[in-house]
Amino acid sequence: MAAKHFNLDSVKSILFSIQLFVIVACCGCLNNSDKDSVNASAPNPPYALEHYENGKNVFRKHCAACHGMPYMQIDGPSIFDKLFDRLPNPQKKYFNRFVMEGKALRQSGDTYQRHLEEVYLVSSMHDYRDKITEMELEEIFVYLKVTNLSNGKRSN
Repeated sequence: MAAKHFNLDSVKSILFSIQLFVIVACCGCLNNSDKDSVNASAPNPPYALEHYENGKNVFRKHCAACHGMPYMQIDGPSIFDKLFDRLPNPQKKYFNRFVMEGKALRQSGDTYQRHLEEVYLVSSMHDYRDKITEMELEEIFVYLKVTNLSNGKRSN
């Protein structure tokens, strides 16, 4: 019997879909308020892939002008390297507040935000409450979580 040869792009696509499925299933971050419309178990890969792609597009629209895309190479430290390892706990809750209410977080004297300003020499003033929906925020979270875990740090 002849050995089968696999197309490298097909294998990468399958591995990406599996990784995305596992992340979304484990973090449980794509909950709809209408529980009947979504299976109580983890979403299937097409559902998860859709949210990943939406997150990428929302990030490109609202975030990339200042932060660049996660896969872009830059000089100096990237904000995306081990992003979720660095966030204060609970990470997801902090991420959501940082994006939606960054100004208020900064005004409260948040020590992590002050640390970011020192490292990146930038004053973070996120305030997206009226610019993105909760679902779009969840999709950005999925996009960054998957991107951050791919290849140990980042991918496109």
